[in-house]
Amino acid sequence: CPRNSRPGTITIAARGAAMATAGLVAHTTQGARIVLDGEARVNQRLDFNLSTQTGRLEGYARVAWTVSTVNGKQVAGLEFIDFSIASRSLSE
Repeated sequence: CPRNSRPGTITIAARGAAMATAGLVAHTTQGARIVLDGEARVNQRLDFNLSTQTGRLEGYARVAWTVSTVNGKQVAGLEFIDFSIASRSLSE
């Protein structure tokens, strides 16, 4: 799948936690690269809701990788595990 870097928002939450907004860098219908203010662990399960101008996905994802940045944030790669597509295709 080609990566899409169109503007959008993603909210995420660890199981049982409140949803929080993360920075969306790029996404496909298989996963996303996000920027977090907090920390995520590799293999951690996160619930997500991804919205762009072309559609919306919601479900849960696995944190595939993480990289800490110099400004105290964390970049994470998400692999979408189980999700539903609401609205038009996100790959447009």
